[in-house]
Amino acid sequence: MTDAAPADWYIAYYREHYADSVRPMLTEDRSRAEVDFLLHATGLQPPALIADVPCGFGRHTRAFAERGFRVVGVDQNADFIATAREQLPPGAESELRVGDMRQVFGGPYDLVAMLFHSFGYFADDENRALLADWAARLHTGGHFALDIWNRERILRLFTPERTWRASPELEVTETSAFDPLTSRLAIHYHYAYSDGRAFAYDASHRLYTLTEIRDLFTAAGLTVRSVWGALGDTPYTLDAPRLVVLGQRG
Repeated sequence: MTDAAPADWYIAYYREHYADSVRPMLTEDRSRAEVDFLLHATGLQPPALIADVPCGFGRHTRAFAERGFRVVGVDQNADFIATAREQLPPGAESELRVGDMRQVFGGPYDLVAMLFHSFGYFADDENRALLADWAARLHTGGHFALDIWNRERILRLFTPERTWRASPELEVTETSAFDPLTSRLAIHYHYAYSDGRAFAYDASHRLYTLTEIRDLFTAAGLTVRSVWGALGDTPYTLDAPRLVVLGQRG
């Protein structure tokens, strides 16, 4: 492992090379199925207002907008926001802005969605405040959907180093270490392209248990309504691929 990741590691990491590594798995069909699942679970109908935080390159934003929902998205990467704008359907009622997800705005929302492990980048107090501040922007009865890595699965199957091929052009090597005192997973990423280019990044993710997420939701005025092991009808178990929690504001 290299030295610890800087506090603002996510700014350098969530750029073009990260996008290259995940784009092949994040198909339009997958994004639409995930949005359909959330809409079925919440019962929301257009023109409800949805916050996609952070929205990345807008795959869920687009799927919500295609169904007639009003969508607000924020991401720190200006290139991702530009891509998200280009992909919106004509006439979509959407607001996309470049910014820090900790700077809450807009609302009141019918749904705040933090998807694809977009929670846990910051220090514990900042993560807590971020969740509470966005939850406070919900209507009474509004929903909060959180989709993160399943800490229990990661630790049960912990692999200090793994290499995987994201595409024919890109191989990714991850070297990981877990600190049980802070519950943070440090990952050193090495991206190797077939044309010889190589890039390295350090990341630091706070991994949360279901109990911790429940307590964060409760402190934010949210009641946990459902828990799944993926953004689909997958039960949550210790070996589930993800931890998806749906809360509702009282």
